[in-house]
Amino acid sequence: MLQNPNTSKSKTIFGSAPVKTESQRKDEIIAELRVEIADLKQKLAEKPPKIHNERHAGRKPKVSYEMKTEIKNLHNQGLSSAEIAKIFIQKTGVIISKSTVYKLINEINKN
Repeated sequence: MLQNPNTSKSKTIFGSAPVKTESQRKDEIIAELRVEIADLKQKLAEKPPKIHNERHAGRKPKVSYEMKTEIKNLHNQGLSSAEIAKIFIQKTGVIISKSTVYKLINEINKN
Protein backbone atom coordinates (compact mmCIF):
# COMPACT_ATOMS: atom_id res chain seq x y z
CA MET A 1 0.00 0.00 0.00
CA LEU A 2 1.51 3.35 -0.99
CA GLN A 3 0.93 6.29 1.27
CA ASN A 4 1.21 9.97 0.62
CA PRO A 5 4.98 10.87 0.72
CA ASN A 6 4.16 14.09 2.58
CA THR A 7 3.03 12.19 5.69
CA SER A 8 5.47 11.19 8.41
CA LYS A 9 4.34 7.55 8.43
CA SER A 10 6.65 4.99 6.89
CA LYS A 11 5.76 3.67 3.44
CA THR A 12 5.36 0.06 2.44
CA ILE A 13 5.68 -1.10 -1.11
CA PHE A 14 3.78 -4.26 -1.99
CA GLY A 15 4.17 -5.96 1.38
CA SER A 16 7.95 -5.35 1.79
CA ALA A 17 9.59 -3.86 4.87
CA PRO A 18 8.69 -0.26 5.63
CA VAL A 19 10.80 2.38 3.89
CA LYS A 20 12.40 4.78 6.37
CA THR A 21 11.73 8.45 6.13
CA GLU A 22 14.51 11.01 5.84
CA SER A 23 14.20 12.05 9.50
CA GLN A 24 14.39 8.42 10.67
CA ARG A 25 17.59 7.90 8.63
CA LYS A 26 19.08 11.07 10.08
CA ASP A 27 18.19 9.95 13.62
CA GLU A 28 19.91 6.59 13.03
CA ILE A 29 23.04 8.31 11.67
CA ILE A 30 23.10 10.64 14.69
CA ALA A 31 22.79 7.67 17.05
CA GLU A 32 25.63 5.83 15.27
CA LEU A 33 27.83 8.93 15.43
CA ARG A 34 27.15 9.36 19.14
CA VAL A 35 28.24 5.76 19.75
CA GLU A 36 31.38 6.35 17.67
CA ILE A 37 32.17 9.55 19.60
CA ALA A 38 31.79 7.70 22.91
CA ASP A 39 34.15 4.96 21.69
CA LEU A 40 36.73 7.52 20.56
CA LYS A 41 36.52 9.36 23.89
CA GLN A 42 37.10 6.09 25.72
CA LYS A 43 40.12 5.25 23.54
CA LEU A 44 41.51 8.74 24.13
CA ALA A 45 41.08 8.36 27.91
CA GLU A 46 42.94 5.02 27.83
CA LYS A 47 45.86 6.49 25.90
CA PRO A 48 48.79 7.50 28.15
CA PRO A 49 49.42 11.24 28.30
CA LYS A 50 52.06 12.60 25.95
CA ILE A 51 55.28 13.67 27.62
CA HIS A 52 55.96 17.37 27.21
CA ASN A 53 58.81 17.87 24.75
CA GLU A 54 59.52 14.14 24.55
CA ARG A 55 62.15 14.63 21.83
CA HIS A 56 63.95 17.27 23.91
CA ALA A 57 63.71 19.70 21.04
CA GLY A 58 64.28 23.41 21.33
CA ARG A 59 66.70 25.60 23.18
CA LYS A 60 68.48 24.01 26.10
CA PRO A 61 68.15 25.80 29.45
CA LYS A 62 70.99 28.16 30.28
CA VAL A 63 70.45 27.96 34.03
CA SER A 64 70.49 24.71 36.00
CA TYR A 65 68.44 23.94 39.10
CA GLU A 66 71.44 24.60 41.35
CA MET A 67 71.96 28.00 39.74
CA LYS A 68 68.30 28.84 40.29
CA THR A 69 68.56 28.05 43.99
CA GLU A 70 71.68 30.20 44.25
CA ILE A 71 69.90 33.05 42.46
CA LYS A 72 67.06 32.71 44.97
CA ASN A 73 69.50 32.83 47.90
CA LEU A 74 71.29 35.89 46.52
CA HIS A 75 67.97 37.64 45.90
CA ASN A 76 66.87 36.86 49.47
CA GLN A 77 70.10 38.50 50.65
CA GLY A 78 68.91 41.71 48.96
CA LEU A 79 71.06 41.78 45.81
CA SER A 80 69.61 43.30 42.64
CA SER A 81 69.19 41.43 39.37
CA ALA A 82 72.16 43.24 37.82
CA GLU A 83 74.41 42.38 40.78
CA ILE A 84 73.36 38.72 40.66
CA ALA A 85 74.07 38.61 36.91
CA LYS A 86 77.58 40.03 37.46
CA ILE A 87 78.28 37.49 40.21
CA PHE A 88 77.27 34.62 37.94
CA ILE A 89 79.44 35.83 35.09
CA GLN A 90 82.42 35.93 37.48
CA LYS A 91 81.69 32.58 39.18
CA THR A 92 80.56 30.35 36.34
CA GLY A 93 81.54 32.15 33.17
CA VAL A 94 77.96 31.75 31.97
CA ILE A 95 76.69 35.04 30.61
CA ILE A 96 73.28 35.78 32.12
CA SER A 97 71.57 39.10 31.58
CA LYS A 98 69.84 40.97 34.37
CA SER A 99 66.51 40.45 32.60
CA THR A 100 67.08 36.67 32.66
CA VAL A 101 67.82 36.86 36.38
CA TYR A 102 64.69 38.97 36.90
CA LYS A 103 62.61 36.43 34.98
CA LEU A 104 64.02 33.55 37.05
CA ILE A 105 63.28 35.40 40.29
CA ASN A 106 59.67 35.90 39.19
CA GLU A 107 59.37 32.19 38.28
CA ILE A 108 60.77 31.19 41.66
CA ASN A 109 58.39 33.53 43.50
CA LYS A 110 55.37 32.15 41.61
CA ASN A 111 56.11 28.64 42.79
